[in-house]
Amino acid sequence: MLAAVAVVVSPAAGVSVASAAEEPPASSWTFTQVSSSSVNTMALRSDGAVFAWGQNNFGQVGDGTTTQAPTPVQVQRGTIPEGVRIVQITSSYTSVAVGDDGKVYTWGWNSNGQLGDGTTTQRNVPGPVVQGAIPEGVKIVKVAAGASTLYALGDDGWLYSWGSDSFNALGDGDSSTVARRTPGPIARGVIPAGVKLVDVAAGASTVVVLGDDGMAYGWGGNAANGQLGNVTVAQAPVAIPQGQIPAGVKLVKVGGGSYFNAALGDDGKLYGWGEGSYGQLCVGTFQTKQATPVAATGALPEGVRLVQVTALEGTVLALGDDGKTYGCGQGSAGELGNGASDGSSRLTPSVQGEIPDGVKLTTVAGRGATAVALGSDAKVYAWGSNGQGQVGNGGRGVRLAPTAAVFDAGSIVAEPTSTTLSLPGNLRADVPFTATVTVSPATAAGTVRLRDSATGSALGTTGTLAGGTAQVTATVTASGSKQLVAEFTPDRPLYFLASTSQPVTADFGLSPKPRLTANRTQVATTLGTQENADLTLTLTDGDNPLEDVTLTVSSNSAQVPADRITITGTGATRTVRIEPATADRINGAALTFTARDPDGNTGQVQVQYYASLAVASPTATYYYGDADASAAVDAGDGYILVADDEHEIIKLYKAGQSGNPVKEYDFAAVPGGRELDIESAARVGDLVYWIGSYGNNRDGESRVERQTTFTTTVTGSGANTELTLASVLPATPSSLFSALLAWDSGNGHGLGANRLKFVAGARSGVQPNPPNGFNIEGFAFAPGSTSTAYLSFRAPSITVDGTERALIVPVTNFDTLVAGTAPQPQFGAPILLDLGGRTIRDIRKNAHDEYLISAGPGLGNDTWALYMWNGDPAAAPVFNQVLPTIDARVGGAWEAISIMPDRIAGGAKVEIVSDTGDAPLYGPTAAKDLARPIRKAYTDTFTIADFLAATVTATPRCLAGKAYVAVQARNDHDSPMSIDLKTAYGERSVANVAPGANAYQSFTTRAASVAAGSATVRATGTVDGKAVTTVYTVQYAGLNCAG
Repeated sequence: MLAAVAVVVSPAAGVSVASAAEEPPASSWTFTQVSSSSVNTMALRSDGAVFAWGQNNFGQVGDGTTTQAPTPVQVQRGTIPEGVRIVQITSSYTSVAVGDDGKVYTWGWNSNGQLGDGTTTQRNVPGPVVQGAIPEGVKIVKVAAGASTLYALGDDGWLYSWGSDSFNALGDGDSSTVARRTPGPIARGVIPAGVKLVDVAAGASTVVVLGDDGMAYGWGGNAANGQLGNVTVAQAPVAIPQGQIPAGVKLVKVGGGSYFNAALGDDGKLYGWGEGSYGQLCVGTFQTKQATPVAATGALPEGVRLVQVTALEGTVLALGDDGKTYGCGQGSAGELGNGASDGSSRLTPSVQGEIPDGVKLTTVAGRGATAVALGSDAKVYAWGSNGQGQVGNGGRGVRLAPTAAVFDAGSIVAEPTSTTLSLPGNLRADVPFTATVTVSPATAAGTVRLRDSATGSALGTTGTLAGGTAQVTATVTASGSKQLVAEFTPDRPLYFLASTSQPVTADFGLSPKPRLTANRTQVATTLGTQENADLTLTLTDGDNPLEDVTLTVSSNSAQVPADRITITGTGATRTVRIEPATADRINGAALTFTARDPDGNTGQVQVQYYASLAVASPTATYYYGDADASAAVDAGDGYILVADDEHEIIKLYKAGQSGNPVKEYDFAAVPGGRELDIESAARVGDLVYWIGSYGNNRDGESRVERQTTFTTTVTGSGANTELTLASVLPATPSSLFSALLAWDSGNGHGLGANRLKFVAGARSGVQPNPPNGFNIEGFAFAPGSTSTAYLSFRAPSITVDGTERALIVPVTNFDTLVAGTAPQPQFGAPILLDLGGRTIRDIRKNAHDEYLISAGPGLGNDTWALYMWNGDPAAAPVFNQVLPTIDARVGGAWEAISIMPDRIAGGAKVEIVSDTGDAPLYGPTAAKDLARPIRKAYTDTFTIADFLAATVTATPRCLAGKAYVAVQARNDHDSPMSIDLKTAYGERSVANVAPGANAYQSFTTRAASVAAGSATVRATGTVDGKAVTTVYTVQYAGLNCAG
């Protein structure tokens, strides 16, 4: 008897299918264009079909989902009108296509109106760009994409733009524009009247166009590297200088990279200008920049002319008329396609890789660190960065040589199938059953299997189809209602599509055997406690009373012997208590619990038991479920939100209490994906800012995704807290990271170019540690502000007068920058803090603008310490106490201040969570590499050491043409204190200063001017009968009293 039947037909809308009775004919289609960006790749087939692969977080693949595609998938037609054939494409976070109707179609990211449909709503299938200000009757012939701005070249010889105006990307001549959501014309600028535009390329911060006069013009911002010649900012086109381009040579192609541009002349040669530190100008040196075009050098075979050019992030590739690519510049991700990861400052040929002998490349494109090309064999080849699957070979990891994408010109033709599942009746747990699976059409060859629809687990054997039917034997181990599906996997996926049946509901009776289940299969705890050690067993038996079933336990470890394990309770629920017989770590002792019924049937469940060393501190706890805790904020009602630097899952914990998270919030879909390396956080009202490290990983490898900030909105509080994604400041070529580096290298702070070592610290191969790395690990807002952010650095540290200072960079418009309403960051003067050679690992403030800083090891000081600060750049932090060095088997680095006191005063409590990821908690394996349920982060609560509160100022003054430094300290303590005032010009001690009273001294410099400096105030008194000394340091500005 059949208990249930289900059928489903795989979707086939818009797909041509081959006859089931014969092999499909070989396709005559070929690919005509390819395009690559830093995150995904596209290919255009001659019939107008578009294929895409790679990252899909914004729907830029166009398949109707946001699921990453490691191999090519066909882009849906969306609302492209029937009969319109796509003739040109370009890829970025927003994908773009041109139809043979002269219209533009877009899909993907839309935060700045890039889709051109008048909205900021992203779309995962193609839709039309509105006409906007494009004149009626003008047809678009070419499109290009910047980071968040799109460009369309009309057959009227003019260019139209829409999206973000960051770095003046729109080219409309108006610096007040932030963004526009529909197309508008660029300004003419210096382009002569009558000149028509024939090519366009968008770089990181500039755009370059080519006129039919053979001249290049450009616009944009942040062009200090010479991308616009000697112009650094242009809202409208300016002329690119002639440079080394010979007189009479006209440019025929242009390419835009990250802070450099390239062009081909009609002499078949390559010219470049702008940034050249990676060798991308191809002049034989790794020079920093060039403001006028220079001619490329290299070993081109005699007679070979270059016919096409494309610019990647730090690499230029040119296609020769011999069907090979020649490139120079950065090669660490394989961008040059020459089989090596070394860069080159001269034109270097690519290697053959997987390109068959005799096949020539016919076109090449690239963006970011990935290049893609078409071969004369109608196949697609790619190389370079492959972290998002951009190469299209189904794998990950860089490709140093051309690699074939896993489809060819005729591989996307397949016939749909349908699958039917039939189950027998009288089903019982632990009793095998046989299901019948039928697949239509009967000519389909392949295998079928059953799967639990709820869990995704495969069940039983695999059956092979014969005449469209197969039988599968399976066993379900638990009683109750289940939904099962049958899956068909074709032997020839090029000809038949896989399909899955509709779920069939089946009721499985109790097993005739005793069944044991545990509330968890891994128990992790801390020796000397019973924290997180609860273990409950549930018993069922289909044929016997539960009181007649006996339970026993065995152990494979002498550390947890069976006689130290107690099972209590009767009936269906049994409680287990475990008392280890060791003081050493326990690394997964296997405890086997066995149930035996009167019939002799048995059932078992195994639990792994882990225990870390007992902790010395009576206030220490562990937050379970992750180990690499790196940032935390208050959730209210005694709960905290904690981030991990290995992923984007935020967890809610009961503060100060060992245990598992109450809730989890997964933000893996934040643009950038993978590992954002969240290192700091701050809450403003119901908005929480989560900040990536913006630095290299511990191996010195550049990780662009770490250059990301996102915000979440909090609703509810305490155990009822909910988080939703609010905004994202993504890692784009015009990001905060790039602006920080440009600000330092361009002396935007006035301390001297590269004084903060940002460019050097961010280079590939540099670890993100002090004194010379680049790594943001602390974040808080300035006193009284919700807009000025203090970006606090673990690295670099800055040498001042022979001592290492911790660095804070204020960003004065951080709120609007992250919200997407400010086009670029604005920076305040750097703040250099004396933390005894240490650097900042976290910084938090309370509602009274009182700050605590967790300071970690730096150059010459390998200890941790807690400092107090008032947030005033002129005031030095005040040392409070050394934080203990944790046993490396127990905890890690003090990285996240989780619970701040309402007021910072002696005796107040502060909780700090450690990044325990590297700790071998239970055995040799680092905590970060363990299964998530047994990971945990060590936490402790500290008492603020007693200190004497004082308000200290130092002010330079003029008197009779001489400079003085006036130092004042007010006693904010509740009892008298002695105050010592000290500058480079003298010292004064004042005894018995009453509460609220001041100690004051004006020190003469005996000179007409005084340079900027600092004053030191030492306060000495008693707190609860104990002698206490607190030292304050305050900065003062220079002053000239002459004249």
